[in-house]
Amino acid sequence: MEELAKWELVNKCETTEQLKEAILALSKEGQIQGMSRAFDAEKMSSYVDGVVEGYLPPRSLTRNYGIRQQALYLMYYTAEKL
Repeated sequence: MEELAKWELVNKCETTEQLKEAILALSKEGQIQGMSRAFDAEKMSSYVDGVVEGYLPPRSLTRNYGIRQQALYLMYYTAEKL
């Protein structure tokens, strides 16, 4: 998958489920690359709900591909958590 396609995949996520699926889709061998190290993709996808609902800090998610940004978008600009 090209880099632009990865960013677009994350940016199109409108729900936490879609974002979790995107994280898993971007993983290679169960790992998703962060800025300086690789993270367990399954574990990171499980953090999405906590970040969006506000009980986990946003830093629980990597900034790569706009994952953290999209989670914050879901947190602040959707009524999903209601």
